[in-house]
Amino acid sequence: MIPVRKKASSFAILMLLCLLAGCITIDEVDQPSTAQPGQTITISVKMQIQQTKDNPKDRIYFGFLAPRDWHATANTTVTYTSDRGDGKMSLVSPDTLAMRGNTAWPALLHGRFGIGVNVLKDMEWITFQTDATFPAANGGPIVKGTIKVVTKTGMRNEIVRLGYYATAEDVIDPIDNPFYTKDLHIIGGKGQMIDFSHPQTATIVPIACVDNDYLTITFDGNARPTNLTDASAIYIQATAYTKDKQAIKISDATPATRLAPIGNNKWQIQIWPRAFFQLKDDQSLTRMEYSFVDKTGKKAVYDQSGAPFRHEFSGQ
Repeated sequence: MIPVRKKASSFAILMLLCLLAGCITIDEVDQPSTAQPGQTITISVKMQIQQTKDNPKDRIYFGFLAPRDWHATANTTVTYTSDRGDGKMSLVSPDTLAMRGNTAWPALLHGRFGIGVNVLKDMEWITFQTDATFPAANGGPIVKGTIKVVTKTGMRNEIVRLGYYATAEDVIDPIDNPFYTKDLHIIGGKGQMIDFSHPQTATIVPIACVDNDYLTITFDGNARPTNLTDASAIYIQATAYTKDKQAIKISDATPATRLAPIGNNKWQIQIWPRAFFQLKDDQSLTRMEYSFVDKTGKKAVYDQSGAPFRHEFSGQ
């Protein structure tokens, strides 16, 4: 376990939550730096609460950001110990509205914080609350405590920065920021490495998909220098591989293969693989290899090894 403290560093962000009942400071997060696929890991979130308002019915709310393939709602338990007593925290229903708003918790956290310092969107916030009330008294002593998170990693190879959020009221103050840790590496899993936390030249969303899903493919010209920096038009060239070992190539520069500029030197295209590769009813895809080219096809961008980018489809 490597503790991540609030002291100045490139990977630790101090989270100060000053709300109606008090201020919560996350001082340190102790989590593994590596884990195996499907491994149960334990994370300790150390915090202190400064009481600034009277609230006899207060509760602590805790948010946790993780990749969707972790299925964190089903695979996470949260407890706490503190100067005020110990207890359990229960998952807040995704339909539950914040007390002072008309937005459900997942949408509230995602709308305010997004995916934080990560770059791939295939992540989700889940929220827990203390089962017992946590009364606050204005001017009372600082309460110190630790939130213990037990969760299960996904089955893919991943690099991700997990996020943590805590508040003494079920509402998000505009000045609040979550606490993000350094990279957690999941090693030994299925398929290629999925890097959630570093800019990438090519990304596909959703990551876990079948050939009947709509895919959004993004080319980020800022991730590293490429020979398409000054291109006025960018196209995708792709080869799809079927379960029956056939290769279907798409290489022409047409409106169907042209990416649309979305600003800041980024380009994007949405495809439906079954139509894009003109699959027959009895065909299904196992993977897709692709690159980005200019209109002539002479300037191309591959991954950093010089091979085409690769995307693996989930089981049908």
